[in-house]
Amino acid sequence: MTLDAALEPNLSASEPRRPLSVALLGFGTVGASVARILSERPELADRVRLTHVYNRNVGRKRADWVTGSVTWTDQLDDIFASSPDVVVEVMGGVEAAYAVVTRALRQGASVVTANKMLLAHHGPELLRLAADNHALL
Repeated sequence: MTLDAALEPNLSASEPRRPLSVALLGFGTVGASVARILSERPELADRVRLTHVYNRNVGRKRADWVTGSVTWTDQLDDIFASSPDVVVEVMGGVEAAYAVVTRALRQGASVVTANKMLLAHHGPELLRLAADNHALL
């Protein structure tokens, strides 16, 4: 799916378009690369906005190149309380990732994941959950 196609549900003739809020779960190699793309590509600023970064031991992971408006947290409740439009899961593992992805989908947030093991173990179930909650996986 292209970025334009993913953003279509955010468009409405009756209200101004707002950027999709993105919560990033995981700030290792992949997560930091995703954050860099979202932070350093001005052409995306009016379409997607990184709002939260979740990671264990978040204090040692903070990067000064991530915009100051991003909330860094090691509490998943902070992420879900913000009601993100999109959750990007790059934490790895299966069980913890499954818990956050199902929570996001039940909340109606779309999910992007690079977690092949998660999809191998729970893909059909997660796709049904996404469809039931009008979200994308």
